[in-house]
Amino acid sequence: MTMASPFYFVGTAMLLLVFLSQAADFLIPIAIAFLVWFMINAFADALVRHLPFIGRISWLPVFVASLLIMLMVGLAGSAIFSTFAQLSTDLARATLKIETFINELLMTFDISTKFSVPERIEASLSEILKKIIDSVQLIASDGSTIIIYVLFLFADQPFFSRKLKAIIPNETRRTHVEAVLKRISDDVRTYMYLMTLMSLLTGFATYCICLWFDVPAAIFWAFLAFILNYIPTVGTILGVGFPTVFALATFSNPDSVVALGVTLFVMQFLIGNILLPKLMGSQLDISQFVVILSLFGWAAVWGITGMLLSVPLTVIIMIVLYQFPSTRQIGLALSKTGKPIVLHD
Repeated sequence: MTMASPFYFVGTAMLLLVFLSQAADFLIPIAIAFLVWFMINAFADALVRHLPFIGRISWLPVFVASLLIMLMVGLAGSAIFSTFAQLSTDLARATLKIETFINELLMTFDISTKFSVPERIEASLSEILKKIIDSVQLIASDGSTIIIYVLFLFADQPFFSRKLKAIIPNETRRTHVEAVLKRISDDVRTYMYLMTLMSLLTGFATYCICLWFDVPAAIFWAFLAFILNYIPTVGTILGVGFPTVFALATFSNPDSVVALGVTLFVMQFLIGNILLPKLMGSQLDISQFVVILSLFGWAAVWGITGMLLSVPLTVIIMIVLYQFPSTRQIGLALSKTGKPIVLHD
């Protein structure tokens, strides 16, 4: 890497960040469309592996996978937003319960100070929840655009190899580019497939736990847990915190609130820290510190949507950076183990 290379890289990166931020309204639906395309292909591949007869008709696996995903989204969406109206009322009740609980605790220790939940904290909780819902609604409002993009991606999919051959006539270079694209495709497909399965499991477990503890709007908390599970670390905290805080509005016994929070945390820990790493293995090989940095970096550029897309986008950037001698060291620095990124034909 020459002395000028870092400056060129930093300058290019800054210009790219400005472009990503300014063109967010145009780029976000495209990014989501690519991830949906990856997800459908991943589920189609899984269907062919487990139900080989489906693969006898070339278009059938993709059609069935698309149908299943749309069915899940439709069922969840119809059941969720009807429960959102009552959550503002529950938040005010939860705030009052927090104040009462803490004041009773202070009285137990003969502390005369009276605690009051600041309005800015209550407003912050409402604002975080509102931003998450607004992001989901924004994605839903762009749904027709995203669907059109996805349809055209599938229409072009059979011709990708032919177009690449025309673009890169040199066989050696083309083989390398194909290997890079295959590695990106494999990693993103694996991530989206496993994260979707784990998110479904997390959502279902959250629904069962909330039902068991009689938490209002259990289907809403299940959907929220499903969405938040795509956000590393922060999503887990919010997925546990929101239903626990709102449980204060309905539970008269603080022990039940603590039990709910602990149960949700243990469930999230088992799925996110034991089951998911075991299934994913070292496929992505991305540093956990880089995951956190990318989480907040993409959040600054694209908001909540950026947080949802942070890991797959960062994996793509890491693989691409490794392919060029001038940026290979940066690609290795982003990885977890520092091992070379192996490409398979």
